[in-house]
Amino acid sequence: MNGPFEAAEAEALCRLARPGTTAIDAGANIGLFTIPLARSVGATGHVLAFEPTEETVRRLRDNLRRNGVENVTVVEAALGRASGRATLCEVPDGAYNSTASGVGGRRIVRVHRLDDVWEQQGRPEISAIKVDVEGSELDVLAGATLILGSSRPAVLVEAAQAESERAVADLLAQHDYVRSATAAFQPWNHLFLPAEASSTRMAVSAGRVDA
Repeated sequence: MNGPFEAAEAEALCRLARPGTTAIDAGANIGLFTIPLARSVGATGHVLAFEPTEETVRRLRDNLRRNGVENVTVVEAALGRASGRATLCEVPDGAYNSTASGVGGRRIVRVHRLDDVWEQQGRPEISAIKVDVEGSELDVLAGATLILGSSRPAVLVEAAQAESERAVADLLAQHDYVRSATAAFQPWNHLFLPAEASSTRMAVSAGRVDA
């Protein structure tokens, strides 16, 4: 109704998602990032889209079908530090369902460790990761350390709380990631690039990545 949703963020991440690689959408919702990422990696690329809410998964799959997107695998599960089960707190707007919140109705959902899924997929090259999981972002990234160390993807994280933002930045710094300049982003969204990419003067300005 009000125009593009987080358009600068989507444009920036899609410029970093390389054709022929795999992108990861953690907290895919109905596919507002999934679909552009799928088009960015191209027909030879792939997107893994994780979403734990059954009704939202149905809408995501319908959205993919309506847009003719065929290079996405939808995984009906949350992501975390370890594979298993977790309690998902559900609220009227499914975009804000969370395994980190104690508010709302409760349902048990599957949880995957991202590194485990990556290994099951044959360790594909990951070029971009988007994490929007309503407070569980640190757990998602803590379960993806093999990917961070091997594929060195760009990482876009929603972290609305200052404490969570610092924890995410500290974890990524341990893997030699640095924050990229993101003036056009919403204040709760943060883009991190491997230090080696930053050293080649890649920066994001007004949602665009310039080499």
